[in-house]
Amino acid sequence: MYDLNQPWQQRLYLQAIDLPEAGPADAPLVCVSFNASWLPAVLGALSALALPASWTGDEAAQQAAVAAATALLLALGDAQECATVQFQFTSGCVLQYSVDGGTTWIDVPGWPEFAPGCYTGATGATGATGATGATGGFTPGTPGNPQDVSTAQQACNIASYLAADVLQVAMAQNVSSYNSALTLIDAVAALFDLVPGVDVVFDLAVTAGAVLYNFYSSTSISEFTAASTDATLLADMRCAIYSAIAADGYVTDANFAAVVSNIGEISYPGTDVVPALVAFVTSLGALGLEAIQINGALYVGDCTACPENWCYELDLTASDGGGIAYNTGRAVYVPTSGWQQVNSMFGFMDLEVYFTLPADAVLTHVNVWVADPNGAGGQPRQIAFQEAEGVTDLWDVDLGEVSGDEWTAAAATSDTGRYVVLNWRTAGIQAPATLYKIQFQGDATNPYGTSNC
Repeated sequence: MYDLNQPWQQRLYLQAIDLPEAGPADAPLVCVSFNASWLPAVLGALSALALPASWTGDEAAQQAAVAAATALLLALGDAQECATVQFQFTSGCVLQYSVDGGTTWIDVPGWPEFAPGCYTGATGATGATGATGATGGFTPGTPGNPQDVSTAQQACNIASYLAADVLQVAMAQNVSSYNSALTLIDAVAALFDLVPGVDVVFDLAVTAGAVLYNFYSSTSISEFTAASTDATLLADMRCAIYSAIAADGYVTDANFAAVVSNIGEISYPGTDVVPALVAFVTSLGALGLEAIQINGALYVGDCTACPENWCYELDLTASDGGGIAYNTGRAVYVPTSGWQQVNSMFGFMDLEVYFTLPADAVLTHVNVWVADPNGAGGQPRQIAFQEAEGVTDLWDVDLGEVSGDEWTAAAATSDTGRYVVLNWRTAGIQAPATLYKIQFQGDATNPYGTSNC
Protein backbone atom coordinates (compact mmCIF):
# COMPACT_ATOMS: atom_id res chain seq x y z
CA MET A 1 0.00 0.00 0.00
CA TYR A 2 1.19 3.57 -0.67
CA ASP A 3 2.90 4.83 2.48
CA LEU A 4 2.85 8.63 2.94
CA ASN A 5 5.53 8.31 5.67
CA GLN A 6 8.16 7.01 3.27
CA PRO A 7 10.83 9.62 2.37
CA TRP A 8 9.81 9.89 -1.28
CA GLN A 9 11.32 12.97 -2.83
CA GLN A 10 8.66 14.64 -4.94
CA ARG A 11 9.66 16.45 -8.09
CA LEU A 12 7.49 18.78 -10.20
CA TYR A 13 6.90 18.00 -13.82
CA LEU A 14 8.36 20.48 -16.30
CA GLN A 15 4.88 21.82 -17.06
CA ALA A 16 1.55 21.66 -15.21
CA ILE A 17 -1.11 19.51 -16.89
CA ASP A 18 -4.90 19.58 -17.05
CA LEU A 19 -6.94 17.27 -14.83
CA PRO A 20 -8.55 14.47 -16.97
CA GLU A 21 -12.37 14.56 -17.06
CA ALA A 22 -12.68 10.94 -15.86
CA GLY A 23 -11.67 9.71 -12.42
CA PRO A 24 -8.80 7.20 -12.01
CA ALA A 25 -11.27 4.31 -11.45
CA ASP A 26 -13.72 5.22 -14.24
CA ALA A 27 -14.09 3.11 -17.36
CA PRO A 28 -12.52 2.45 -19.76
CA LEU A 29 -9.71 0.92 -17.72
CA VAL A 30 -6.28 -0.28 -18.86
CA CYS A 31 -4.17 -3.06 -17.40
CA VAL A 32 -0.40 -3.10 -16.90
CA SER A 33 1.79 -5.59 -15.07
CA PHE A 34 5.40 -5.34 -13.87
CA ASN A 35 7.61 -6.90 -11.22
CA ALA A 36 6.48 -6.17 -7.67
CA SER A 37 9.94 -4.90 -6.63
CA TRP A 38 9.48 -1.93 -8.94
CA LEU A 39 6.34 -0.72 -7.18
CA PRO A 40 8.09 1.67 -4.70
CA ALA A 41 10.02 3.31 -7.54
CA VAL A 42 6.88 3.73 -9.63
CA LEU A 43 4.98 5.22 -6.68
CA GLY A 44 7.86 7.58 -6.00
CA ALA A 45 7.88 8.76 -9.60
CA LEU A 46 4.13 9.30 -9.61
CA SER A 47 4.08 11.09 -6.24
CA ALA A 48 4.67 14.32 -8.08
CA LEU A 49 1.04 14.08 -9.16
CA ALA A 50 0.07 14.82 -5.55
CA LEU A 51 1.64 18.30 -5.72
CA PRO A 52 -0.85 21.10 -6.51
CA ALA A 53 1.67 22.80 -8.78
CA SER A 54 1.58 19.79 -11.11
CA TRP A 55 -1.90 20.81 -12.21
CA THR A 56 -3.39 23.73 -14.05
CA GLY A 57 -6.36 25.77 -12.81
CA ASP A 58 -7.25 27.65 -9.68
CA GLU A 59 -6.75 26.41 -6.13
CA ALA A 60 -10.04 24.43 -6.10
CA ALA A 61 -9.17 22.71 -9.38
CA GLN A 62 -5.69 21.86 -8.14
CA GLN A 63 -7.04 20.41 -4.89
CA ALA A 64 -9.49 18.23 -6.88
CA ALA A 65 -6.57 17.04 -9.02
CA VAL A 66 -4.48 16.26 -5.93
CA ALA A 67 -7.37 14.21 -4.47
CA ALA A 68 -7.72 12.23 -7.71
CA ALA A 69 -3.98 11.66 -7.94
CA THR A 70 -3.87 10.49 -4.33
CA ALA A 71 -6.65 7.97 -5.08
CA LEU A 72 -4.58 6.71 -8.02
CA LEU A 73 -1.49 6.31 -5.85
CA LEU A 74 -3.47 4.45 -3.20
CA ALA A 75 -4.91 2.12 -5.83
CA LEU A 76 -1.44 1.34 -7.14
CA GLY A 77 -0.20 0.82 -3.59
CA ASP A 78 -2.91 -1.79 -3.06
CA ALA A 79 -1.90 -3.75 -6.16
CA GLN A 80 -2.09 -7.53 -5.72
CA GLU A 81 -0.59 -10.48 -7.56
CA CYS A 82 -2.07 -10.76 -11.07
CA ALA A 83 -4.92 -13.26 -11.43
CA THR A 84 -4.47 -16.18 -13.82
CA VAL A 85 -7.46 -16.81 -16.09
CA GLN A 86 -8.41 -20.47 -16.58
CA PHE A 87 -10.90 -21.90 -19.08
CA GLN A 88 -12.90 -25.13 -19.21
CA PHE A 89 -15.72 -26.80 -21.15
CA THR A 90 -18.66 -28.31 -19.27
CA SER A 91 -20.22 -31.63 -20.27
CA GLY A 92 -22.85 -29.58 -22.12
CA CYS A 93 -20.12 -27.85 -24.19
CA VAL A 94 -20.49 -24.50 -22.37
CA LEU A 95 -17.25 -22.48 -22.20
CA GLN A 96 -16.47 -21.14 -18.70
CA TYR A 97 -13.65 -19.12 -17.11
CA SER A 98 -12.20 -18.76 -13.61
CA VAL A 99 -9.96 -16.11 -12.05
CA ASP A 100 -9.69 -17.69 -8.59
CA GLY A 101 -7.80 -20.87 -9.37
CA GLY A 102 -10.88 -22.87 -10.37
CA THR A 103 -12.95 -22.28 -7.24
CA THR A 104 -15.62 -20.35 -9.14
CA TRP A 105 -16.51 -20.84 -12.80
CA ILE A 106 -18.43 -18.29 -14.88
CA ASP A 107 -20.14 -18.97 -18.23
CA VAL A 108 -18.73 -17.05 -21.18
CA PRO A 109 -21.69 -14.95 -22.44
CA GLY A 110 -22.95 -15.81 -25.90
CA TRP A 111 -21.06 -19.09 -26.19
CA PRO A 112 -24.08 -21.47 -26.39
CA GLU A 113 -25.85 -19.24 -28.92
CA PHE A 114 -23.03 -18.35 -31.30
CA ALA A 115 -20.15 -20.81 -30.89
CA PRO A 116 -21.58 -23.55 -33.18
CA GLY A 117 -21.74 -21.13 -36.11
CA CYS A 118 -18.16 -20.01 -35.52
CA TYR A 119 -16.83 -23.54 -35.93
CA THR A 120 -18.94 -24.65 -38.87
CA GLY A 121 -17.19 -24.35 -42.18
CA ALA A 122 -18.62 -24.24 -45.66
CA THR A 123 -20.45 -27.34 -46.84
CA GLY A 124 -18.12 -29.63 -48.71
CA ALA A 125 -18.80 -31.77 -51.74
CA THR A 126 -21.03 -34.81 -51.25
CA GLY A 127 -18.97 -37.95 -50.92
CA ALA A 128 -19.65 -41.33 -52.43
CA THR A 129 -22.31 -43.49 -50.81
CA GLY A 130 -20.76 -46.03 -48.47
CA ALA A 131 -21.60 -49.70 -48.21
CA THR A 132 -24.70 -50.69 -46.26
CA GLY A 133 -23.74 -51.82 -42.77
CA ALA A 134 -25.04 -54.75 -40.81
CA THR A 135 -28.48 -54.46 -39.28
CA GLY A 136 -28.95 -54.23 -35.55
CA GLY A 137 -27.12 -52.04 -33.05
CA PHE A 138 -28.56 -49.48 -30.70
CA THR A 139 -32.01 -48.02 -31.17
CA PRO A 140 -33.43 -45.62 -28.58
CA GLY A 141 -36.51 -47.75 -27.95
CA THR A 142 -34.73 -50.93 -26.87
CA PRO A 143 -32.87 -50.48 -23.57
CA GLY A 144 -30.87 -53.42 -22.31
CA ASN A 145 -31.76 -55.48 -19.26
CA PRO A 146 -28.46 -55.51 -17.33
CA GLN A 147 -30.20 -56.51 -14.09
CA ASP A 148 -31.90 -59.50 -15.77
CA VAL A 149 -35.32 -58.68 -14.30
CA SER A 150 -38.83 -59.46 -15.50
CA THR A 151 -40.60 -57.28 -18.05
CA ALA A 152 -42.80 -55.78 -15.35
CA GLN A 153 -39.85 -54.95 -13.09
CA GLN A 154 -37.94 -53.46 -16.02
CA ALA A 155 -40.96 -51.25 -16.69
CA CYS A 156 -41.09 -50.26 -13.02
CA ASN A 157 -37.38 -49.41 -12.95
CA ILE A 158 -37.66 -47.22 -16.03
CA ALA A 159 -40.90 -45.57 -14.88
CA SER A 160 -39.35 -44.80 -11.49
CA TYR A 161 -36.27 -43.30 -13.13
CA LEU A 162 -38.26 -41.13 -15.53
CA ALA A 163 -40.52 -39.88 -12.74
CA ALA A 164 -37.81 -39.16 -10.16
CA ASP A 165 -34.65 -38.34 -12.12
CA VAL A 166 -36.21 -36.71 -15.18
CA LEU A 167 -39.62 -35.16 -14.49
CA GLN A 168 -39.20 -34.16 -10.84
CA VAL A 169 -35.53 -33.20 -11.30
CA ALA A 170 -36.50 -31.04 -14.29
CA MET A 171 -39.05 -29.20 -12.16
CA ALA A 172 -36.59 -28.73 -9.29
CA GLN A 173 -33.87 -27.40 -11.60
CA ASN A 174 -36.23 -24.96 -13.25
CA VAL A 175 -37.38 -23.72 -9.84
CA SER A 176 -33.72 -23.04 -9.01
CA SER A 177 -33.13 -21.37 -12.39
CA TYR A 178 -36.21 -19.18 -12.02
CA ASN A 179 -35.29 -18.11 -8.48
CA SER A 180 -31.75 -17.33 -9.67
CA ALA A 181 -33.14 -15.23 -12.54
CA LEU A 182 -31.30 -17.34 -15.12
CA THR A 183 -32.02 -16.68 -18.75
CA LEU A 184 -33.93 -19.28 -20.72
CA ILE A 185 -30.70 -20.41 -22.43
CA ASP A 186 -28.85 -20.83 -19.13
CA ALA A 187 -31.84 -22.60 -17.55
CA VAL A 188 -31.97 -25.15 -20.39
CA ALA A 189 -28.18 -25.63 -20.18
CA ALA A 190 -28.46 -26.31 -16.44
CA LEU A 191 -31.17 -28.86 -17.13
CA PHE A 192 -28.87 -30.62 -19.61
CA ASP A 193 -26.26 -31.05 -16.90
CA LEU A 194 -28.73 -32.84 -14.60
CA VAL A 195 -30.58 -35.17 -16.98
CA PRO A 196 -28.28 -37.78 -18.62
CA GLY A 197 -29.13 -38.76 -22.19
CA VAL A 198 -30.76 -35.53 -23.36
CA ASP A 199 -27.74 -34.72 -25.52
CA VAL A 200 -28.67 -37.67 -27.74
CA VAL A 201 -31.78 -35.76 -28.79
CA PHE A 202 -30.41 -32.21 -28.48
CA ASP A 203 -33.05 -30.36 -30.53
CA LEU A 204 -35.97 -32.13 -28.84
CA ALA A 205 -34.50 -31.54 -25.39
CA VAL A 206 -33.90 -27.82 -26.02
CA THR A 207 -37.50 -27.38 -27.13
CA ALA A 208 -38.86 -29.41 -24.22
CA GLY A 209 -36.72 -27.54 -21.69
CA ALA A 210 -37.90 -24.20 -23.05
CA VAL A 211 -41.53 -25.31 -23.01
CA LEU A 212 -41.29 -26.37 -19.37
CA TYR A 213 -39.43 -23.19 -18.31
CA ASN A 214 -42.08 -20.97 -19.91
CA PHE A 215 -44.69 -22.36 -17.51
CA TYR A 216 -42.82 -20.77 -14.59
CA SER A 217 -44.00 -17.35 -13.42
CA SER A 218 -44.36 -15.29 -10.27
CA THR A 219 -47.82 -16.80 -9.73
CA SER A 220 -46.90 -20.43 -10.46
CA ILE A 221 -43.44 -20.69 -8.89
CA SER A 222 -44.81 -21.70 -5.48
CA GLU A 223 -46.83 -24.48 -7.14
CA PHE A 224 -43.76 -25.83 -8.94
CA THR A 225 -41.60 -25.48 -5.82
CA ALA A 226 -43.99 -27.73 -3.89
CA ALA A 227 -44.33 -30.17 -6.80
CA SER A 228 -40.55 -30.55 -7.16
CA THR A 229 -40.38 -32.36 -3.79
CA ASP A 230 -43.93 -33.76 -3.53
CA ALA A 231 -43.71 -37.50 -2.75
CA THR A 232 -47.36 -38.08 -3.69
CA LEU A 233 -46.91 -36.49 -7.11
CA LEU A 234 -43.74 -38.54 -7.61
CA ALA A 235 -45.65 -41.75 -6.87
CA ASP A 236 -48.48 -40.73 -9.21
CA MET A 237 -46.04 -39.99 -12.04
CA ARG A 238 -44.27 -43.32 -11.49
CA CYS A 239 -47.54 -45.25 -11.64
CA ALA A 240 -48.82 -43.27 -14.62
CA ILE A 241 -45.74 -44.18 -16.67
CA TYR A 242 -45.58 -47.74 -15.34
CA SER A 243 -49.20 -48.42 -16.26
CA ALA A 244 -48.52 -47.34 -19.84
CA ILE A 245 -45.32 -49.38 -20.34
CA ALA A 246 -45.78 -52.42 -18.07
CA ALA A 247 -46.71 -54.79 -20.90
CA ASP A 248 -43.65 -53.84 -22.99
CA GLY A 249 -41.10 -53.16 -20.27
CA TYR A 250 -40.06 -49.74 -21.58
CA VAL A 251 -41.28 -46.72 -23.55
CA THR A 252 -42.03 -47.47 -27.21
CA ASP A 253 -43.47 -45.54 -30.14
CA ALA A 254 -46.70 -47.49 -29.63
CA ASN A 255 -47.18 -46.84 -25.89
CA PHE A 256 -45.88 -43.25 -25.83
CA ALA A 257 -49.39 -41.82 -26.32
CA ALA A 258 -50.55 -43.77 -23.26
CA VAL A 259 -47.63 -42.33 -21.25
CA VAL A 260 -48.69 -38.79 -22.13
CA SER A 261 -52.37 -39.55 -21.53
CA ASN A 262 -51.73 -41.14 -18.13
CA ILE A 263 -49.62 -38.20 -16.96
CA GLY A 264 -52.39 -35.84 -18.08
CA GLU A 265 -54.90 -37.70 -15.89
CA ILE A 266 -52.89 -37.13 -12.68
CA SER A 267 -54.88 -35.13 -10.13
CA TYR A 268 -52.75 -32.38 -8.57
CA PRO A 269 -53.62 -29.10 -6.78
CA GLY A 270 -53.21 -25.97 -8.86
CA THR A 271 -53.45 -25.40 -12.57
CA ASP A 272 -49.94 -25.44 -14.04
CA VAL A 273 -47.96 -28.48 -12.91
CA VAL A 274 -49.76 -31.29 -14.77
CA PRO A 275 -50.15 -29.30 -18.04
CA ALA A 276 -46.46 -28.38 -17.81
CA LEU A 277 -45.45 -32.05 -17.38
CA VAL A 278 -47.64 -33.07 -20.32
CA ALA A 279 -46.16 -30.31 -22.50
CA PHE A 280 -42.61 -31.28 -21.47
CA VAL A 281 -43.06 -34.98 -22.26
CA THR A 282 -44.98 -34.24 -25.46
CA SER A 283 -42.15 -31.97 -26.65
CA LEU A 284 -39.57 -34.68 -25.94
CA GLY A 285 -41.67 -37.05 -28.01
CA ALA A 286 -41.33 -40.80 -28.16
CA LEU A 287 -37.78 -40.55 -29.52
CA GLY A 288 -36.65 -38.24 -26.73
CA LEU A 289 -38.16 -40.31 -23.95
CA GLU A 290 -36.80 -43.52 -25.47
CA ALA A 291 -33.29 -42.04 -25.52
CA ILE A 292 -33.47 -40.74 -21.95
CA GLN A 293 -34.93 -43.97 -20.51
CA ILE A 294 -31.76 -46.00 -21.22
CA ASN A 295 -30.27 -45.15 -17.80
CA GLY A 296 -33.46 -46.38 -16.17
CA ALA A 297 -32.43 -49.97 -16.88
CA LEU A 298 -29.91 -49.58 -14.03
CA TYR A 299 -32.46 -48.03 -11.66
CA VAL A 300 -34.32 -50.01 -8.97
CA GLY A 301 -37.97 -49.03 -8.68
CA ASP A 302 -40.85 -50.13 -6.47
CA CYS A 303 -44.29 -50.17 -8.12
CA THR A 304 -46.10 -52.33 -5.59
CA ALA A 305 -48.37 -49.40 -4.72
CA CYS A 306 -49.41 -48.91 -8.36
CA PRO A 307 -52.59 -50.42 -9.82
CA GLU A 308 -51.29 -53.75 -11.06
CA ASN A 309 -50.59 -54.49 -14.69
CA TRP A 310 -49.93 -58.18 -14.97
CA CYS A 311 -48.72 -60.57 -17.64
CA TYR A 312 -48.90 -64.36 -17.76
CA GLU A 313 -47.54 -66.56 -20.52
CA LEU A 314 -48.24 -70.20 -21.39
CA ASP A 315 -45.46 -72.10 -23.17
CA LEU A 316 -47.48 -74.67 -25.11
CA THR A 317 -44.40 -76.62 -26.18
CA ALA A 318 -43.97 -77.58 -22.52
CA SER A 319 -47.63 -78.40 -21.75
CA ASP A 320 -51.12 -77.97 -23.14
CA GLY A 321 -51.58 -74.95 -20.87
CA GLY A 322 -54.94 -76.28 -19.70
CA GLY A 323 -56.36 -75.68 -23.17
CA ILE A 324 -59.41 -77.61 -24.41
CA ALA A 325 -60.37 -78.20 -28.03
CA TYR A 326 -63.52 -76.14 -28.68
CA ASN A 327 -66.55 -78.18 -29.69
CA THR A 328 -64.40 -81.33 -29.24
CA GLY A 329 -62.18 -82.34 -32.13
CA ARG A 330 -61.37 -78.91 -33.56
CA ALA A 331 -57.76 -79.03 -32.34
CA VAL A 332 -55.27 -81.56 -31.05
CA TYR A 333 -52.41 -81.12 -28.62
CA VAL A 334 -49.04 -82.45 -29.80
CA PRO A 335 -46.42 -82.64 -27.02
CA THR A 336 -43.32 -80.43 -27.50
CA SER A 337 -45.06 -78.70 -30.44
CA GLY A 338 -48.31 -77.15 -29.23
CA TRP A 339 -51.96 -77.07 -30.26
CA GLN A 340 -52.36 -78.02 -33.93
CA GLN A 341 -55.03 -77.73 -36.61
CA VAL A 342 -57.03 -80.81 -37.57
CA ASN A 343 -58.94 -81.72 -40.71
CA SER A 344 -62.60 -80.94 -40.16
CA MET A 345 -65.45 -82.74 -41.96
CA PHE A 346 -66.09 -79.59 -43.98
CA GLY A 347 -62.73 -79.53 -45.76
CA PHE A 348 -61.09 -76.96 -43.48
CA MET A 349 -58.06 -77.13 -41.24
CA ASP A 350 -59.38 -76.04 -37.83
CA LEU A 351 -57.52 -74.84 -34.76
CA GLU A 352 -60.15 -73.79 -32.24
CA VAL A 353 -59.08 -74.03 -28.61
CA TYR A 354 -60.09 -72.24 -25.43
CA PHE A 355 -58.21 -71.53 -22.23
CA THR A 356 -59.76 -71.06 -18.82
CA LEU A 357 -58.47 -68.11 -16.81
CA PRO A 358 -58.72 -67.73 -13.04
CA ALA A 359 -62.00 -66.22 -11.90
CA ASP A 360 -62.58 -62.49 -12.35
CA ALA A 361 -59.55 -61.89 -14.55
CA VAL A 362 -59.54 -58.35 -15.99
CA LEU A 363 -58.04 -58.86 -19.42
CA THR A 364 -56.65 -56.13 -21.67
CA HIS A 365 -54.50 -57.98 -24.22
CA VAL A 366 -54.07 -61.45 -25.68
CA ASN A 367 -50.98 -62.24 -27.74
CA VAL A 368 -50.67 -65.45 -29.76
CA TRP A 369 -47.75 -67.06 -31.55
CA VAL A 370 -48.73 -69.40 -34.38
CA ALA A 371 -46.37 -71.22 -36.74
CA ASP A 372 -48.33 -71.49 -39.99
CA PRO A 373 -46.75 -73.06 -43.10
CA ASN A 374 -49.78 -72.23 -45.27
CA GLY A 375 -49.75 -68.44 -45.48
CA ALA A 376 -52.91 -66.37 -45.20
CA GLY A 377 -55.28 -69.31 -45.42
CA GLY A 378 -58.25 -67.45 -46.90
CA GLN A 379 -60.27 -67.82 -43.69
CA PRO A 380 -61.11 -65.56 -40.73
CA ARG A 381 -58.88 -65.87 -37.73
CA GLN A 382 -60.09 -64.56 -34.42
CA ILE A 383 -59.47 -64.17 -30.69
CA ALA A 384 -62.49 -63.86 -28.38
CA PHE A 385 -62.88 -63.28 -24.64
CA GLN A 386 -65.98 -64.75 -23.02
CA GLU A 387 -67.57 -64.54 -19.60
CA ALA A 388 -68.56 -68.22 -19.84
CA GLU A 389 -67.82 -70.97 -22.34
CA GLY A 390 -69.81 -70.56 -25.51
CA VAL A 391 -71.71 -67.40 -24.47
CA THR A 392 -71.69 -64.01 -26.15
CA ASP A 393 -68.20 -62.59 -26.55
CA LEU A 394 -67.19 -59.76 -24.25
CA TRP A 395 -64.93 -58.75 -27.06
CA ASP A 396 -63.33 -60.32 -30.09
CA VAL A 397 -60.57 -59.31 -32.47
CA ASP A 398 -60.56 -60.36 -36.11
CA LEU A 399 -56.96 -61.13 -36.96
CA GLY A 400 -57.73 -61.08 -40.67
CA GLU A 401 -56.08 -63.40 -43.16
CA VAL A 402 -52.71 -63.17 -41.43
CA SER A 403 -49.70 -65.02 -42.75
CA GLY A 404 -46.11 -65.76 -41.81
CA ASP A 405 -44.46 -68.28 -39.55
CA GLU A 406 -45.29 -66.28 -36.45
CA TRP A 407 -47.97 -63.74 -35.70
CA THR A 408 -48.81 -61.68 -32.64
CA ALA A 409 -52.23 -60.18 -32.03
CA ALA A 410 -53.34 -57.80 -29.31
CA ALA A 411 -56.84 -56.87 -28.17
CA ALA A 412 -56.77 -53.46 -26.49
CA THR A 413 -59.77 -53.38 -24.21
CA SER A 414 -60.56 -54.28 -20.61
CA ASP A 415 -63.26 -56.65 -19.36
CA THR A 416 -63.74 -59.22 -16.62
CA GLY A 417 -64.30 -62.75 -17.85
CA ARG A 418 -63.08 -66.33 -17.75
CA TYR A 419 -62.45 -67.86 -21.21
CA VAL A 420 -60.17 -67.00 -24.14
CA VAL A 421 -60.93 -68.69 -27.45
CA LEU A 422 -58.59 -68.82 -30.46
CA ASN A 423 -60.03 -69.68 -33.86
CA TRP A 424 -57.40 -70.27 -36.58
CA ARG A 425 -58.88 -71.78 -39.76
CA THR A 426 -57.24 -72.59 -43.09
CA ALA A 427 -59.10 -73.54 -46.31
CA GLY A 428 -58.34 -76.96 -47.80
CA ILE A 429 -56.44 -79.93 -46.47
CA GLN A 430 -52.92 -78.69 -45.78
CA ALA A 431 -50.06 -79.00 -43.30
CA PRO A 432 -51.35 -78.01 -39.85
CA ALA A 433 -50.63 -74.66 -38.22
CA THR A 434 -49.44 -74.82 -34.59
CA LEU A 435 -50.23 -72.50 -31.68
CA TYR A 436 -47.10 -72.74 -29.52
CA LYS A 437 -47.42 -69.79 -27.12
CA ILE A 438 -50.20 -67.59 -25.75
CA GLN A 439 -49.89 -64.62 -23.43
CA PHE A 440 -52.52 -62.85 -21.31
CA GLN A 441 -52.18 -59.29 -20.06
CA GLY A 442 -54.48 -57.38 -17.76
CA ASP A 443 -54.85 -54.87 -14.97
CA ALA A 444 -56.32 -54.79 -11.45
CA THR A 445 -55.41 -57.85 -9.33
CA ASN A 446 -53.19 -60.46 -10.93
CA PRO A 447 -55.32 -63.62 -11.00
CA TYR A 448 -52.17 -65.74 -11.35
CA GLY A 449 -50.51 -64.19 -8.30
CA THR A 450 -47.18 -63.49 -10.01
CA SER A 451 -46.36 -62.32 -13.52
CA ASN A 452 -43.96 -64.48 -15.50
CA CYS A 453 -43.29 -62.32 -18.57
